Amino acid sequence: MTAMILRFVKFVLLPLLLLSALTALYLFFEASRYPNPKSCFVTTMSKIDLCKTKPSYLKYKSVSKHFWPALILSEDASFWGHQGVDWAEMKVSFQKNLKLGRFARGGSTITQQLAKNLYLNKRKTILRKLREFFLAKRLENTLSKTEILEKYVNVVEFGKDIYGLQSASRHYFKKSPSRLTLMESVYLVSL
Repeated sequence: MTAMILRFVKFVLLPLLLLSALTALYLFFEASRYPNPKSCFVTTMSKIDLCKTKPSYLKYKSVSKHFWPALILSEDASFWGHQGVDWAEMKVSFQKNLKLGRFARGGSTITQQLAKNLYLNKRKTILRKLREFFLAKRLENTLSKTEILEKYVNVVEFGKDIYGLQSASRHYFKKSPSRLTLMESVYLVSL
């Protein structure tokens, strides 16, 4: 029995741990090759020129006070308390996806969604999810929570080819994001 356990550890557990450690190390270093989120750059997924100095860039303080709670409640209720990943949501998503045998439920936080929108693509793969995890950790270590929200509303899609809250607010309500009502905010978040 002891010999069987030793063989299991030697030939299964140790190689698995080594492979996991090497994969994590690779993804950690790969995350550092992406542009600094505080700098100006064009996003990978939607090709948005994300630069605070551009007139089209929407600042956190230029958004209606109604919008932020609606966004956080809808997309990531534990946003202010986690460090980029909501492990409870990830567990629920993993169990549901495993049960159904497909990617049926996401579990991404606002930070993970931002990482995907800034640096990755829409393909649903395990490798993309791992990259998203490491990039989310990097974003949380580099940006404040309000900076994460600010960047998020500048890159997220609010309908076909409508990127950013500034465009969405003008498209749907013909007004600036600072003047959105609670119901308008809820509508935009639902998109």
